[in-house]
Amino acid sequence: MAARKNAAGLSRDLELLDHIVAADGAPSSVSELAARTGRDKSQISRALSTLADAGILYRDATSRGYVIGWRMHTIAAQSLEAHIAAASRPYLRQLASAYGETAEVVVLRADETIIIASEASRHALALYARVGAAGPAASSSTCRAILATEPPELAAAWLTPERVAEAPGLRGTTPAKFAAEVARAREAGYSIVIDEFEEGVVGCSAPIRGPSGVAVAALGITAPKFRFEDSLIDAARTVRRLATQISSDLGSAAGKRTPLLNP
Repeated sequence: MAARKNAAGLSRDLELLDHIVAADGAPSSVSELAARTGRDKSQISRALSTLADAGILYRDATSRGYVIGWRMHTIAAQSLEAHIAAASRPYLRQLASAYGETAEVVVLRADETIIIASEASRHALALYARVGAAGPAASSSTCRAILATEPPELAAAWLTPERVAEAPGLRGTTPAKFAAEVARAREAGYSIVIDEFEEGVVGCSAPIRGPSGVAVAALGITAPKFRFEDSLIDAARTVRRLATQISSDLGSAAGKRTPLLNP
């Protein structure tokens, strides 16, 4: 198969965008990006100028560095993730308020989970869930909740040795064991992890389904084990109910309206 035209150039541009996004709003200079990527300054300058002309980037008049431009925000606002995040916000607030812990909505992309919306814990000792943060999917409750809506044979095939290696908390979990955990999540309607994503951390998640009935994201809580382990099952059931409501708001046939936080 012939290589896609301009694929290499697009990949280089995406690399620059990734670095600019990682700067969290601070302008990135040509010199900084050259140092991070190992590329020639003149090539980077031309690429950034082209992206700025298209509205993908904006050049700060004072620092002369680059930040994300208006067109990226316009595109992002029309994405599926933006619609899921908007539908989820009232439920995230309800969930975080009810349990006092960090609540988040997460999508599964390849071997990573990515937070697209979150509500912080009210505790001083809280787990920080920044929108856009990514982590290894294999050890998360969100990954299992999402895979539970897929055909059963997918789970065992999904857990490759590479994905296990990127998630140390799995501690030698086999594909068969992982598939069994996904099956339990399918039956219960939620997934729970203890000390897998990180030592001393627990989490529970339930799938947010799209119109097809397959998960497009997951709603969950992440919290310190010492404070939340005893509440985990109760919270998981609440997460399941609220995820079903979000699914209903998104038009899923699997969604069914029920009162918020109905005991």
